Amino acid sequence: MVLLVLAGAGIWVAATQFGGDGGGGGGKGRGGIGTLKLAWSMDLKKPAEGEPNNAYAMLGSWMLDQTLVRAQHDKVTAFTLADGKEAWSIPVPQGTTVCTTSPDPADGVVAVVYGPKDRCDQMATIDLNSGQRKWTVKIPFRVMEPDIPLSDMVLDPRPVPQVITVGDSVLVYAENKDYDREIVVYSITDGTRRWGTEDRCSFLGLNADEKTVVVGQTCLDQYAVLGLDMATGAEKWRTSLTKEQEVDRVLSVSPTILAADEATGPGNLVVLDDAGKVMHTIPRIVDNVEFAKAGPDTFSFPYLVSDDTLYVQLDRKIDVSDGQIVAFDLKSGQVKWKSTGHTWKPTMIRIADEGLLALEASPNDGSVRLVRVDLGSGKVSDVAQGPDGVINAFDKYQMYERNGTVAIMTAPWTPLEMEKAIWVLRPES
Repeated sequence: MVLLVLAGAGIWVAATQFGGDGGGGGGKGRGGIGTLKLAWSMDLKKPAEGEPNNAYAMLGSWMLDQTLVRAQHDKVTAFTLADGKEAWSIPVPQGTTVCTTSPDPADGVVAVVYGPKDRCDQMATIDLNSGQRKWTVKIPFRVMEPDIPLSDMVLDPRPVPQVITVGDSVLVYAENKDYDREIVVYSITDGTRRWGTEDRCSFLGLNADEKTVVVGQTCLDQYAVLGLDMATGAEKWRTSLTKEQEVDRVLSVSPTILAADEATGPGNLVVLDDAGKVMHTIPRIVDNVEFAKAGPDTFSFPYLVSDDTLYVQLDRKIDVSDGQIVAFDLKSGQVKWKSTGHTWKPTMIRIADEGLLALEASPNDGSVRLVRVDLGSGKVSDVAQGPDGVINAFDKYQMYERNGTVAIMTAPWTPLEMEKAIWVLRPES
């Protein structure tokens, strides 16, 4: 069962990686900063009678130079950034619906997992640049348990796998018919199975780069994290963990950062070196303020990793009007800085050469402002002022920026009363 927090699998952190290359600019507006104008928007289609509440929820999104791509239960569709017109659309086969997608493209290719109403048993790859389906393959699956009680917090009652596209590989982490967890790696070129592993112990949390797969493992009262060779599946290193370090998510592979499960509190982050040795433990709370939640899931929070620095958002504090962004030095495990100068609560977008780009949203009129956070000091400077009435500061969104154009997309847990699925803001010329 997958909680409504995620566009992908229930073990993937929302806001893993944002946007693409390009700077954040804008025409000059009030106060000497740029101005962002609403270029176009798309209404959020409401489910018809008899359709599930999640019928048009976003199940994946990607921004390219010329298009913005959105996945939902029945298809993957690209919209032209210039005017919002449909560029291409790929439906899933009749009788199936989308289960999940890979968060980040590999050379423009993403994976889409789909299946009938009781399972997620098929996967296809799509070239986002051409809009072409490349190949399809059957993947490990487990049939949904009958009579699962559903709620508004459930995005998909089927056992949904995690899928990652990275380098020349597609990695699937799924439960099979015997309730064993399998990791299977396929060639991104033609879908050939390269290697697979299964374990009656629990694999918990998983991430991968082009060289290494990092996965947590729990077996009875034994806890560990493993580094596997991406090419062969061979074990490169294994590190024993304490109960307090049990892996809930793998945030980053190089550097390796684990989010540890802690049922009675905010939990910790565990930082490892390239050989799997534990270097630091970082509490997920700063000055009595916990990390902000990316959605209803307790252990999912917005973060970015760049070089030897981890950036996270803090939750709103009762006696202040907005949250903050905190930078951690991964070499020492210590706080480098907390951002200063926010007007409203920020949402991180991506790391650019000139700083960390974030979007602030007003809790009063829904106006937005693109800001830049200095990577050395945490000081905030305004980049561009956006229009009023765009977003609700208290809801969650997937945000992108590319060459000054900002795209805002409603998250999978978006309330049904939300009117828009996409907003695209462009610098005033």
